[in-house]
Amino acid sequence: MMWFRRILLRQVPSTSMDLRHEIRWFATAVGHVEQNLDHFTKVYTTGYSFFDQNGNRIAKYGVFWGPNDPRNAIRTLPGSTNVAATLTAILEVIHMAREEEPPPSLLIYSDLQSTEDLLKNLRDYAKRDFYLRRRDEKMKNAEILQDLFSAVQGLHLKVIFY
Repeated sequence: MMWFRRILLRQVPSTSMDLRHEIRWFATAVGHVEQNLDHFTKVYTTGYSFFDQNGNRIAKYGVFWGPNDPRNAIRTLPGSTNVAATLTAILEVIHMAREEEPPPSLLIYSDLQSTEDLLKNLRDYAKRDFYLRRRDEKMKNAEILQDLFSAVQGLHLKVIFY
């Protein structure tokens, strides 16, 4: 139990010189990473769902390319979940980027944390044809994941979860 307390105590904010040095180094490192991403086209996505007054699930997603960009969109997916909406938003961004010649390098910002593992392991899931490990049923959103896997082939992109 004492070991656990030490870990928690190190996370408490402090104004010590060591912590200020670490923050300064981290800020410099983040700035360096952002400089390397300047050649990427930045796109922001979001997805959410809710129940209407009749108890029907409605999902919506948004795609933001930049101010006054005609590709900006908010779309509705009746009967879908927030995960499906977010994955669909990312898929729409990829399809729109593929319409350009050559397709730009994409930096996609997504707000749904649970999609991070899905996208990191997309290749492994594709090897199993998007079945669960038990192989008796497909994963949720398997169709969207299959489309995503096909769409990202040969495309240079990064997805950042915020």
